[in-house]
Amino acid sequence: MVAVPGSSDLRRTARLEAADYLAVLNLPGTVLSLQPWTQALANAETAAQFHIVTDTVIGSEGGALLALRDFLRAAGAWCDGHGQRALGDRYRRTSELLDVADRLAFQLGVDQLAAAPPGPAPA
Repeated sequence: MVAVPGSSDLRRTARLEAADYLAVLNLPGTVLSLQPWTQALANAETAAQFHIVTDTVIGSEGGALLALRDFLRAAGAWCDGHGQRALGDRYRRTSELLDVADRLAFQLGVDQLAAAPPGPAPA
């Protein structure tokens, strides 16, 4: 029986094997796009400010949560196209969890606004 490498070994080997590919892509770190939004959230002073930052990041169609969902769907399609249908199905099921998280985040945002005292009327 052939020993299967552990998850850390598999990930390390993949990172080494794909290092040149990743370097050529010249993509920014994935966390970099969220750091300014996280800082904006920390600096929010009102419930409306908090909500708009949170909703933009996780609740909007162009937000990070649904972008990650779409990324996982694309990963599923890649697996399908490379003869790994079962793995593709698992990526799609994982993406469906982000749809659930999106609905929960929407309701959480509504609940947060409802619980907050009203802010000043717009001028």
